[in-house]
Amino acid sequence: MNPWLSSTRDSRLGALDAGWTAEEALAIALHAALASDPFENGLRFAVTHSGDSDSIGAIAGNLLGLIYPEGKIAHLWRRAVECADIIDRLARDLDAVSGSGFDADHMAAFYPGWWVVIFRTPLVELFPGNRHEIILT
Repeated sequence: MNPWLSSTRDSRLGALDAGWTAEEALAIALHAALASDPFENGLRFAVTHSGDSDSIGAIAGNLLGLIYPEGKIAHLWRRAVECADIIDRLARDLDAVSGSGFDADHMAAFYPGWWVVIFRTPLVELFPGNRHEIILT
């Protein structure tokens, strides 16, 4: 049998290196997210190893957020997040922008600024030369 498969989860981390390159960080974050249950154990695993643990924690946190719905994350951890209500509103509004629930008036009321113009105006009109190149100033 392959020694990797018969080894414990924590002993495998050394083979993934320290996460100083993008591919190592992604590998460790994936390992933390997929080999840990519940959410808290995965995030704790990602940020408590030696190496680029802050980057790996950020990547793993995003992956774990996709894996575990809101109700599966410990209430104490969610309550400790600063501006959680604002983050939640941003996430829901971004989801609405990508789906059919987009309301330009709602967006203009909550997010005044340059990007509301972009959502109310076709990109072709904003950037006639190159639709794929948006310059934010």
